[in-house]
Amino acid sequence: MRFATKSPTPLRRGFTIVEMLIAMVITLLMMAALGRGFAVIGETIRTSRVEIDLSVQMREITRRLSDDLQRCTVRGDREASQQEGLGYFVYYDGPLSSASGTILGDAPTDETEQTLQDSKYSDFDDYIAFTAEAEKDNWFSGKVPRFILDMKSASLAGVPYDPGNFSGSPLDPVVITSKYAEIIYFASPQYATAADSSDPLQRIFNYNSAGNPEPLDLDGNQIPDTVRLHRRVLLIRPDLNINGALAPLSVSTGGVSYEYLAPDAWPADTTTGHPAIKTPGTHGISVAQTNRAWLMGMAVVHQQCDLSVRRVLNEGGQPTAAIAANSLADLTFPHNRFAHVRAPASAVGITAPGSTYGYSSMPLLAMGGPHALLVRAGGETTPNGPVIPPLAPSTAQVVTPLALNGFLRPEFVLGQDLTHTDVPGDGWGVERRGEDVIASNVIGFDVRGFDSMAPVFLASGADGVYGPSGGSDTPSVAGATGSDDLAITPSDPGFFETIRTAPLGTPPGGSGASDSFLAMRGAFVDLFYPFQAGGTLRGFGALRRDRFVTAGTAFGSDATAIRARANAFVRSELSGYSPSNHQGFIDGDTTKPYRSLYQDSLFKSGRMILNGSRNILLLQPAYDTFTDGYERDGFRQDDGAAIGATGFGTLWWFNHATTGVPPTGPSGEFHHGVDSGNNGIYDGLSGISMGDGMGERETLPPFAPKMPAVQITLRTENQNTRQLQQMSVVHYFGSR
Repeated sequence: MRFATKSPTPLRRGFTIVEMLIAMVITLLMMAALGRGFAVIGETIRTSRVEIDLSVQMREITRRLSDDLQRCTVRGDREASQQEGLGYFVYYDGPLSSASGTILGDAPTDETEQTLQDSKYSDFDDYIAFTAEAEKDNWFSGKVPRFILDMKSASLAGVPYDPGNFSGSPLDPVVITSKYAEIIYFASPQYATAADSSDPLQRIFNYNSAGNPEPLDLDGNQIPDTVRLHRRVLLIRPDLNINGALAPLSVSTGGVSYEYLAPDAWPADTTTGHPAIKTPGTHGISVAQTNRAWLMGMAVVHQQCDLSVRRVLNEGGQPTAAIAANSLADLTFPHNRFAHVRAPASAVGITAPGSTYGYSSMPLLAMGGPHALLVRAGGETTPNGPVIPPLAPSTAQVVTPLALNGFLRPEFVLGQDLTHTDVPGDGWGVERRGEDVIASNVIGFDVRGFDSMAPVFLASGADGVYGPSGGSDTPSVAGATGSDDLAITPSDPGFFETIRTAPLGTPPGGSGASDSFLAMRGAFVDLFYPFQAGGTLRGFGALRRDRFVTAGTAFGSDATAIRARANAFVRSELSGYSPSNHQGFIDGDTTKPYRSLYQDSLFKSGRMILNGSRNILLLQPAYDTFTDGYERDGFRQDDGAAIGATGFGTLWWFNHATTGVPPTGPSGEFHHGVDSGNNGIYDGLSGISMGDGMGERETLPPFAPKMPAVQITLRTENQNTRQLQQMSVVHYFGSR
């Protein structure tokens, strides 16, 4: 008997290896996509967070800057009166501009063919300072050593000062307040340092052969790796003076005597006996540094208190080693302000007429040497030579000299005083570093003034025609809605090409073959913009667009064409350019009055000094409310050429009040004497009395005080994400 058998149940098949691999690949792709999605989301969040942080930081800084400017004690559009004693407003415009990185920066490489790597950098060597009044009860605060207050208390009590009669250390930092203050904003780089050979725990600056500190530049692009924005607040407290001055204090420890509130006084280096302003290498501690006291001597004091202080002058007008706390009236004089110095004759370089004539420069900022970017661009490092090529075909030097320009000396940066050994634990050395820093990774701090005569051009965009795409060559449609036309000001890199080609006489309504035309007047500009070494015109002589272009005038060899365009396009209130009788500058004729190329007020202020060979020895363009007090101070501030010196520009003569300086020039021609512009008589014409005239004044503000507004632009970068943030503050001057 047979039994039926059931067919076996088919076995369930598994995944093949191929199917498994496919599944794994799909899973991995999904995971990769998911991971990428999370990465994008994370990067977006991080980028947004950085952007928000930068924006918040910038808003806080610009808010503070705007608030400070609103408290300025003077109007910036008029000269300050010393008799009113209201303080000052000043800003210095360094040789760099917002176009310097584009024009002078590294050329494109194979990896970055379409970009200039350094174009992100803006103008970051400007300086602005002013006196301010606190709002209501929110007074300014700062630190001073305790002994300043204790000495004042002892003086008021009519007893000698004895530290043992007061609690605490004489050097203890004490917080005080003031209704008025001197406020300073400036950018400063991180500097290269080295270990002190006699004290490995202390860092000292690297100085070059010219005695200038070297900014840290590890990538070698001639631009500092790190730049910080500083805000220094110095209290105005003249009530702390005792008999018109602040008394210094000597402290001895470890067999070394340390002087506090004493300019030019550094402790002796124990290995050499020389002042311990230390630098490594051949310019190191074996070299006495007392000859730099005029430049850095007050930096020591500014490290040791937050007071606005000045040097006391002797009867001949020479600075002394005594210091005093400033009043608002004192600060109308530029020589009494923070980081302002008077260069000695040895640093100026003009030969005085006879051994009895002693002089210094007028007040200038204590700046370092030229920017490495400019030196590279010009390839010139000879004494008193230019940092970019001179005017062709003449040999006149028209650009920034090699002294007293660039960044503020680092010795004036709070907590960065590496020039002397501090008393251990005194609280006035590196402990304060960073207290005045309000922004790091700064790549732009650009101060500009409003110039109502500055040219503004309209240029056709990429389509080559005015108006919307498919427009015409008619200027009347320039800038219409939908066009790619551009507005070009003296601050834009295209300004060079624009003034070279723009028509001189084409009216805005007419037709012209040029790609640009003068549309209007009025813009925020850099001071001295036609002559800035790092500006869009780069000296207005050779007019080299960048360091890769062969030297030569931009307008060919036709001097008449150069003059015509200069007069038409760069003659404005803040340009510093004077069109009167400047043929010698254009043609290289040394018999013609080269100095008249520049506004006379630059020479009258002492901000520009020329030698007999027409080289610029000193140059610091600055808009300054200045003071009329030099016309009644009893000292002679006068043009060197007027009394026979071999140069042009106002100098401060020491012995005018006693002997040596004649009331007439070297050839017997009339020249006014000391403060004759304040004697009520017009001395320019014999026998005629018409009152004082402007031509009699010994000094003038460097630029006519007509500037209605100032603009400050700050640009920063996040070095991790390379994001940039920029904000601007515009302050309009008005009556208080």
